[in-house]
Amino acid sequence: MNPDLHITLVVVGLDGGTGTFCRTVARGFQQVAGASVSLVHIRPLQGPVSRYAGFDQIRSLAVAVDASKPRRIGGFCLSGIRLKCLFRQQAVGRILSVGPYSNILSACVFPRRQVIMTEHSAPEYMLMGRRMPRITRGLMRAVYARHQVVGVSDGISQSLRRLYGLDTVETVYNGIDLDDTVRRAGRIRPDDLPVDPYWVTSCRLTQEKDLMALLDAHAVARQRGMREHLVVVGDGPERAHLVGRAVSLGIASNVHFVGWKENPLPYVAHASGFVLTSRYEAFGYALLEAMALRVPGVAVDCPTGPRELLAGGRYGLLVPVDNPVALADAMHSISVSADRRRQLTEAGFLRAQDFDCRKTAKSYLDIWNRMDAGGAA
Repeated sequence: MNPDLHITLVVVGLDGGTGTFCRTVARGFQQVAGASVSLVHIRPLQGPVSRYAGFDQIRSLAVAVDASKPRRIGGFCLSGIRLKCLFRQQAVGRILSVGPYSNILSACVFPRRQVIMTEHSAPEYMLMGRRMPRITRGLMRAVYARHQVVGVSDGISQSLRRLYGLDTVETVYNGIDLDDTVRRAGRIRPDDLPVDPYWVTSCRLTQEKDLMALLDAHAVARQRGMREHLVVVGDGPERAHLVGRAVSLGIASNVHFVGWKENPLPYVAHASGFVLTSRYEAFGYALLEAMALRVPGVAVDCPTGPRELLAGGRYGLLVPVDNPVALADAMHSISVSADRRRQLTEAGFLRAQDFDCRKTAKSYLDIWNRMDAGGAA
């Protein structure tokens, strides 16, 4: 442990890919530099204790904020007050904030401190549905212009430059702890999996994940003779609609909605293939984890994320957006060809090595070093 290097992650919550990022980058900082890594969790702590494992210290501001609605000024001000009070009691060290809400909050509480602000979603989509998008856009531009901003893919970084006029955006890809991913996947097959081979997807069941297209593709592929079932890991507001769609397509008997799992990796590890159908995806953590577990991947070629992760299709199959037939073709091609499946499995696993969390941590440490030397505003 390096007592002189303390890093604080400021995040609204640890749901989904954000939680994976926080845990893996913390592990990278600890392994590369022996850093002490603290987590400041804005919402009240919830879920199993294992969700918060791996951090040297955890503090919750216990504010029930909605990160998609920072205009709710009461919760934002309370978060700021509690964050300020918290750091009067302990050393701040380096600050890495995660997502727009945490980024703005950190800028307000620490206006003169060199904070690295990370963006994990495309700003165009973040602004969708806002009542006052121009005001929000102006606020983000003003905050980001004074700090070092990092996008988790080149596509995100380009969007930040284009939308906010930023010159100093850098790209640092999210990382993965390969050994820990394999360990968490384990070897025991979950009891609620089908006996037959299956494709798997793991995500929150929302419209932007476009699982309707996946169900349509699965129905087409089954008509062409694909024998694999489909396992959907996750829950969300679209579940009832998706179940109804499976019934109407006549595939309900071979589509399995197993619900939300704290650890979805055992479901991924035993699959014939992983499929990602998001309409927009900043990075694609679930796809990367599948590749690390030697499960071949198919992804919709949505803006940012999967195209970079799969290097344009070299390490997995990319299909056009809104094209269930092309998605069915890709899934079917892997299902019927052992050689094709083996080729993509090995290519994906090789690609996963490029995203070691220690590389990610080192990239952030390099940015801080340059900021200390006066290389960034």
